[in-house]
Amino acid sequence: MSILIYYTDSTEAGESLRQAIEQSVQDETIEVYREIGALSKRLHRPSFDLSVVILFCCSKDDLMDVLTLQNLLKDVRIILILPDDDDDTLAKGHALGPRFLSYRDEGFRDVAGVLSRMIGKRE
Repeated sequence: MSILIYYTDSTEAGESLRQAIEQSVQDETIEVYREIGALSKRLHRPSFDLSVVILFCCSKDDLMDVLTLQNLLKDVRIILILPDDDDDTLAKGHALGPRFLSYRDEGFRDVAGVLSRMIGKRE
């Protein structure tokens, strides 16, 4: 099974997320995508091997890009990290049907813990 991580953040935040995920699910295949086009191409392939998709929307523009892939994401479990808790941002984020929702400024420990439980591993 594969875990997909999408983020465009060029600061340390995206790498911190990746490292937190890698540490919590060491035996899983992790695919990292940094461009929406590459993520779209991957999601067009069969999704039977996808365990979870982690979408780190670093900005509202990132969230709008991810929303264009909504139909490709309807059959996968999503962990969504939003840039802020603005009402409009929340509404758009919930349209993706995430299993878990977090925010950029909350860190990634909660995301790693939820992911471990989602794939059947305990911390």
